[in-house]
Amino acid sequence: MATAYKSNKVANNAPARAAIPGLNAVSEVFTFPAAAVVNDTIEMFVLPKGAVLCEMILDVDDLDSATAMMLQVGDATTADKYLTANALAQTGGVLRCIDKKGVIGVPLAADTKLVIKVSTAPTTGVVGDVRLTAVYNLEK
Repeated sequence: MATAYKSNKVANNAPARAAIPGLNAVSEVFTFPAAAVVNDTIEMFVLPKGAVLCEMILDVDDLDSATAMMLQVGDATTADKYLTANALAQTGGVLRCIDKKGVIGVPLAADTKLVIKVSTAPTTGVVGDVRLTAVYNLEK
């Protein structure tokens, strides 16, 4: 059965807009407590309303000792808004992960949770970490 995980940064919500004008970055690490299953989600962090996304980086341990697991990166409404199903977790590695048009340079309309989703289960799941970094700009 799928689990909806939350990282420690999700509980803190987005920082106040006035406190962080200019270029910003936020990163979070999440350690799976058990092997991932299909439809597991991890709420990594919240980007503030008005954030203009510049870059996103996904860094994943080898979470599947075989070659089946696929991950997506999106928000609470669209699981693959930023990254379509990708095989990075099958061997581990780092990926600049925005592969969708129309999301770079567009201000977010509301505070937005970034979510990693397991879209295909691992054949033989392994406990490990996923790390997500977002670089964004906030105008005054």
